Amino acid sequence: MPTLLPRLINGLALSWSVFQLVIVKMAINDTLVRSVHLAFALVLAYLGFAYAQKKSSLFKTLFYTFLAFAAGLGGLYIFLDYEGLASRPGLPIPRDIVFGICTIVLLLEATRRTLGIALTLLGSIFLAFCYFGPHLPDLISHRGASVSKIISHMYLGTEGIFGVPINVSASFVFLFVL
Repeated sequence: MPTLLPRLINGLALSWSVFQLVIVKMAINDTLVRSVHLAFALVLAYLGFAYAQKKSSLFKTLFYTFLAFAAGLGGLYIFLDYEGLASRPGLPIPRDIVFGICTIVLLLEATRRTLGIALTLLGSIFLAFCYFGPHLPDLISHRGASVSKIISHMYLGTEGIFGVPINVSASFVFLFVL
């Protein structure tokens, strides 16, 4: 297993690079590109965590591999069910909500491990602000949003996770760094 993990990481990183180079010349929906971009990033982040644990047990390595698979599936969900999501805008079904919650939690954890607690706390505070709006002081209170609306806006739309920052990353930053 220890020699398999670096090869898997290198293969995925190479695949991500090839994907990014190929889509430059193709006319592909930006939302689909953002979804695949996020999936590659999350999978590589979690596999990198597994590899960084020098003396990790097989269980810990398999756990991080499972998290990598789950995070990648959450990122790819938009790509895999794009037609279904396009046919029900703003009306997420339970599967959409489950994928959204799992992906947001895994994204926050990957953010904490790579960038530190500050950005993770900021994102968590804003998510809590969306939900607990009616319970806040008058100056900052609002109607609040249900979990379904939060997931629809933050995960299924192009204003939350798949917004401008990931678009810039997928379109320009990755190619510049590559």
